[in-house]
Amino acid sequence: YRPAQYAKLAVSLRSPTSSYQMSAQPGSAPTIGAAMTDVHVFKNGTNLRRAGLLRHDNIITSINADTYKALHQCEGDKVTEGHDTNTWWVKIVAGSHQGWVSAVRIKEGGNNEPVPGVPPQPVEWV
Repeated sequence: YRPAQYAKLAVSLRSPTSSYQMSAQPGSAPTIGAAMTDVHVFKNGTNLRRAGLLRHDNIITSINADTYKALHQCEGDKVTEGHDTNTWWVKIVAGSHQGWVSAVRIKEGGNNEPVPGVPPQPVEWV
């Protein structure tokens, strides 16, 4: 048995709203990736941020209304737009970027509530 002779194994399982990833290098145990849930950003020009903070130096890029894969969520700065308000932020994959979007811009969920189906996590930023 020579591990260098075998290729890396990668498996993806998908449902309409979630996906799971598993991979293994030759000679190693498989690892399972986090579930990713689809979320719908409903407004063009939504800021994708490095953290759930409202500082201007925190913006990575802006994204359009679309469906994105959510990694997890946590609480951050409070965002209010009209009658909608929320302290929850969702980390999403947007093309080659990963970043945070206020739950106010996510179709799923309600005021001051986490987005259903997206795992909560302790705050990642300081």
